[in-house]
Amino acid sequence: MKYSECEKVRASRDEKLTIEEFLDWAQKRGIELCTPMPGGGGRFYPMSRTREMVLMDYFEIDLKKLEEERRAILEEQRKLNERGP
Repeated sequence: MKYSECEKVRASRDEKLTIEEFLDWAQKRGIELCTPMPGGGGRFYPMSRTREMVLMDYFEIDLKKLEEERRAILEEQRKLNERGP
């Protein structure tokens, strides 16, 4: 697969949408993803990571590689456009 990270994004689209809808539903009810505070004590603070970052981790998508693939796709398209019809 030439663009494996882009393919992962494409393949996970429907499941990602379902998860995002659930997270929106939960957030409207005051439910947030949190991280335990150091030292424990049953206290938590809101996650510092974005929802998008969490989803990319869940689907095992490397954001750096994904950006590299997207740039490569754009470069290929530019070259094709330069050649013309």
